[in-house]
Amino acid sequence: ELPGIGPFSAELVVIRGASAPDVFPMAEGRLHEEMAERYGLADPDLAALARIAERWRPFRTWVAVLLRSARERRTDESAQRGRQDSRN
Repeated sequence: ELPGIGPFSAELVVIRGASAPDVFPMAEGRLHEEMAERYGLADPDLAALARIAERWRPFRTWVAVLLRSARERRTDESAQRGRQDSRN
């Protein structure tokens, strides 16, 4: 176990570092929130989201990146996070 490296960071290494084109990020909370909103799900569990993502094969990584990117553009999350980080 490495300090500061959790499930989310480990997935990013596999997805981006290994260029894995067909991985559903299980630890990406913002992606899961975006999926719930787009699919009209009130409080989906991870298994339900993974079942939805099965339909994206063999491009689950790319769909996940696109949904996450769309969420950031729509909500301005990344810009807000950058402003918060710079204040700390």
